[in-house]
Amino acid sequence: MEGSQWVSDKRDGDGRMPRVLITGCMGQIGVELVPYLRQRYGNDNVVASDIQTGQPAEWAQAPGPFERLDVTRPQDYEALVSKYRVDYLVHNAAILSGTGEKNFELAMRVNIRGLETALELARAHRCARWCHAPSSIAAFGPESGPKELMPDVVAQRPTTIYGISKLYAEALGSYYRSKWGVDFRCMRFPGIVSWKQCPSGGTTDFSTEMFYYALQGSALKTFRAADTRLPMMYMDDALKATADILEAPREQLRQCVYNVNAFALTPRMVEEAVRAQCPNWTCSYVPDFRQGIAESWPQYMDDHNAREQWGWSPRFTAPDVFADMFKNLRVKLNLNVAH
Repeated sequence: MEGSQWVSDKRDGDGRMPRVLITGCMGQIGVELVPYLRQRYGNDNVVASDIQTGQPAEWAQAPGPFERLDVTRPQDYEALVSKYRVDYLVHNAAILSGTGEKNFELAMRVNIRGLETALELARAHRCARWCHAPSSIAAFGPESGPKELMPDVVAQRPTTIYGISKLYAEALGSYYRSKWGVDFRCMRFPGIVSWKQCPSGGTTDFSTEMFYYALQGSALKTFRAADTRLPMMYMDDALKATADILEAPREQLRQCVYNVNAFALTPRMVEEAVRAQCPNWTCSYVPDFRQGIAESWPQYMDDHNAREQWGWSPRFTAPDVFADMFKNLRVKLNLNVAH
């Protein structure tokens, strides 16, 4: 359903448009999700929040409410839900895989305690009728299979605190839905490729990192082995998927958690695409602890349930992504020619 029509259909009895609260809006997805949803639903109906202060330049064309929020402080989270009479929670606040392994305690507080607060607010307030907490390929582990086409339902057993927190979110959200009727919806995202945000410690950040380094003429020692394949998605499709699952009629959703996928990449595939434009660039492979994490994840995810139940369909192929990354990064980095 087209976004503005969806908002109109969801208008409250008092004529007020529903409001969306996004946490973790300074993260890779959140920075771009805020203006994307404001364009669809209206600037004042999308409340951005993050523990960081200041607003990104990307929001200049879609200004709206912003609040500083530490999701580990339940009283502050609840105050925002009440202040804005929030109808829909998009709980993006999280510490990513690589960073989480270095700071276990922080990942526990943000990823687990923060998620518990979001779900409890959705249950207790009833004003927050809907809660989306994105999951990840990190929710799978080395014993999950088949890795070549990972199904929605399988033994998961993740081995990182990030993955464990995502599996916990899937299970707890499903419990809140069955026990208290919270409309919990969750997608397992693959790695996300984006030209707008610099790499931030994730295990799949090699894909974005290579473009940045090559176009700036800098040699790269990447933290991954060359031929480990992982599922990936372009940011534009990640934003579209979020809106798609938000707008899907509840009666169409026969489960809470869905795989979503677009294509698969190895670091070598990205390197070859980059070298085609930047032939003098040098890249070497020096795997660190994140390589073991990558090897525990699926190579591709089966997302047929998302496609059949709520119409998920990615728009960008890997070649599309490579071309778009080069085009936009050259503008962002003020470059006119390839290195």
